[in-house]
Amino acid sequence: MLQHDYDEVHKNLQEKIGIVKFTKKDGTERVMACTLMKDLLPSIRKYTPSESLRNEEVMVVWDIPKEAFRSFRLDSILSIQWIEHRKGVNYANY
Repeated sequence: MLQHDYDEVHKNLQEKIGIVKFTKKDGTERVMACTLMKDLLPSIRKYTPSESLRNEEVMVVWDIPKEAFRSFRLDSILSIQWIEHRKGVNYANY
């Protein structure tokens, strides 16, 4: 598995869509289209958690197709593809 920097992944997720392939706790692999772009987050959740709540081992993201917050461990990432957000794209197909 690749080593990923929390700050770098977080910054990219604020600007782009991440197609993240990772290994779940149960050992299965999952591909998730996710982001932290403010325009795509639900309005009731637009806040920045305090630095004391930050866990640099886990990334909390907005799963675009499932329309829900999800998380993955940075050490479980197998690959990340960064893409620009385009309206009308069905990210469930990634």
